[in-house]
Amino acid sequence: MRFAIIVVMYLMGQAPLWADTVDDINTEVWEVFTRSYQENDGELHVSIYHPEVVRPISQNGTVLSGTAYTDHLRKMFANRKARGAAGADIHFRFNERLHNDDSAYEVGIYRLTGQRPDGTDFVNYGNFRVVLKKHEGRWKIMFDADVPADEVAWDAAPIKISR
Repeated sequence: MRFAIIVVMYLMGQAPLWADTVDDINTEVWEVFTRSYQENDGELHVSIYHPEVVRPISQNGTVLSGTAYTDHLRKMFANRKARGAAGADIHFRFNERLHNDDSAYEVGIYRLTGQRPDGTDFVNYGNFRVVLKKHEGRWKIMFDADVPADEVAWDAAPIKISR
């Protein structure tokens, strides 16, 4: 019985730390990620990536890392603006969120919606996996991979926004 009480006390003591970590990641990464798409702001988007980020792109069999990837992102946002594309909305659902003091692994699905320059609407879905690391006191995406998904996968995903 004494062991059970100690375990419960330990777990209760850890819950606020875990919640703080998730809140920090949400604020420093996912909220900024969302805002960067809404505002079509490439510099804001690049700010959430670790300088040594690794980005495998399965669709074309390449891997971009560091400034090659952040430069790619800047160009992507600049091209969207040049074509007259409005901001887009991106929403996340998480299947798994594992953390310690300076590293995290998160798995989920996103839904990206918006309007093309010609006025037609689009919806894209993707399953993602990210590794986050603390860099200069802030959470940054160190590894970012995704593969296409669909509405069926989105509808089936758990709605875990904050955990």
